[in-house]
Amino acid sequence: MMPSVRIPKRLATLALLAALLSAQGAQAAQDGGSGALHPDWCQLDDPAWYRGELERLASSAQGAGPSAAPGKPVCPTSRPAAELPDELVLPLACGHAMV
Repeated sequence: MMPSVRIPKRLATLALLAALLSAQGAQAAQDGGSGALHPDWCQLDDPAWYRGELERLASSAQGAGPSAAPGKPVCPTSRPAAELPDELVLPLACGHAMV
Protein backbone atom coordinates (compact mmCIF):
# COMPACT_ATOMS: atom_id res chain seq x y z
CA MET A 1 0.00 0.00 0.00
CA MET A 2 1.34 3.42 -0.97
CA PRO A 3 1.57 6.04 1.78
CA SER A 4 -0.63 9.11 1.27
CA VAL A 5 1.12 12.34 0.42
CA ARG A 6 -0.13 15.58 1.93
CA ILE A 7 0.30 18.66 -0.24
CA PRO A 8 0.56 21.92 1.69
CA LYS A 9 -2.35 24.31 1.07
CA ARG A 10 -0.03 27.05 -0.20
CA LEU A 11 1.49 24.72 -2.81
CA ALA A 12 -1.97 23.58 -3.92
CA THR A 13 -3.09 27.21 -4.23
CA LEU A 14 -0.05 28.11 -6.30
CA ALA A 15 -0.57 25.10 -8.56
CA LEU A 16 -4.22 26.08 -9.11
CA LEU A 17 -3.24 29.68 -9.86
CA ALA A 18 -0.61 28.53 -12.36
CA ALA A 19 -3.15 26.29 -14.08
CA LEU A 20 -5.67 29.14 -14.34
CA LEU A 21 -3.09 31.55 -15.73
CA SER A 22 -1.88 29.06 -18.32
CA ALA A 23 -5.48 28.42 -19.39
CA GLN A 24 -6.02 32.17 -19.74
CA GLY A 25 -2.84 32.46 -21.81
CA ALA A 26 -3.96 29.60 -24.03
CA GLN A 27 -7.31 31.34 -24.56
CA ALA A 28 -5.54 34.60 -25.50
CA ALA A 29 -3.35 32.71 -27.98
CA GLN A 30 -6.43 31.06 -29.43
CA ASP A 31 -8.08 34.50 -29.85
CA GLY A 32 -5.05 35.64 -31.80
CA GLY A 33 -3.49 37.52 -28.92
CA SER A 34 -4.64 40.79 -30.46
CA GLY A 35 -5.84 42.25 -27.19
CA ALA A 36 -9.10 43.12 -28.93
CA LEU A 37 -12.02 44.11 -26.77
CA HIS A 38 -14.96 41.81 -26.26
CA PRO A 39 -17.81 42.84 -28.60
CA ASP A 40 -20.02 43.65 -25.58
CA TRP A 41 -17.40 45.73 -23.75
CA CYS A 42 -19.70 48.76 -23.46
CA GLN A 43 -22.26 46.79 -21.44
CA LEU A 44 -19.80 46.77 -18.52
CA ASP A 45 -17.65 49.84 -19.22
CA ASP A 46 -20.42 52.28 -20.22
CA PRO A 47 -23.68 50.93 -18.79
CA ALA A 48 -25.52 54.27 -19.14
CA TRP A 49 -24.87 54.34 -22.89
CA TYR A 50 -25.78 50.66 -23.18
CA ARG A 51 -29.10 51.11 -21.33
CA GLY A 52 -29.89 54.17 -23.45
CA GLU A 53 -29.29 52.15 -26.60
CA LEU A 54 -31.49 49.32 -25.28
CA GLU A 55 -34.29 51.81 -24.63
CA ARG A 56 -33.84 53.42 -28.04
CA LEU A 57 -33.91 50.03 -29.78
CA ALA A 58 -36.97 48.94 -27.79
CA SER A 59 -38.88 52.11 -28.67
CA SER A 60 -37.99 51.80 -32.34
CA ALA A 61 -39.10 48.15 -32.30
CA GLN A 62 -42.45 49.15 -30.77
CA GLY A 63 -42.98 51.59 -33.62
CA ALA A 64 -42.22 48.84 -36.13
CA GLY A 65 -45.05 46.62 -34.90
CA PRO A 66 -45.74 43.87 -32.37
CA SER A 67 -43.75 41.21 -34.23
CA ALA A 68 -40.51 43.25 -34.23
CA ALA A 69 -38.07 42.24 -31.50
CA PRO A 70 -35.62 44.81 -30.17
CA GLY A 71 -32.05 44.17 -31.24
CA LYS A 72 -28.91 44.14 -29.16
CA PRO A 73 -26.82 47.33 -29.03
CA VAL A 74 -23.58 47.25 -30.99
CA CYS A 75 -20.71 48.73 -28.99
CA PRO A 76 -18.65 51.37 -30.79
CA THR A 77 -15.15 50.41 -31.81
CA SER A 78 -12.40 51.50 -29.47
CA ARG A 79 -9.82 54.07 -30.48
CA PRO A 80 -6.10 53.26 -30.46
CA ALA A 81 -4.30 54.16 -27.24
CA ALA A 82 -2.30 56.88 -29.01
CA GLU A 83 -5.56 58.74 -29.77
CA LEU A 84 -6.83 58.65 -26.18
CA PRO A 85 -6.44 61.77 -24.01
CA ASP A 86 -3.58 61.96 -21.53
CA GLU A 87 -6.00 62.89 -18.75
CA LEU A 88 -9.28 61.10 -18.22
CA VAL A 89 -12.17 62.90 -16.54
CA LEU A 90 -14.95 60.72 -15.14
CA PRO A 91 -18.21 62.46 -14.23
CA LEU A 92 -19.65 61.29 -10.91
CA ALA A 93 -23.31 61.00 -9.93
CA CYS A 94 -22.85 63.66 -7.22
CA GLY A 95 -22.04 66.33 -9.84
CA HIS A 96 -18.27 66.27 -9.29
CA ALA A 97 -15.67 64.77 -11.60
CA MET A 98 -12.76 62.42 -10.95
CA VAL A 99 -9.55 63.27 -12.83
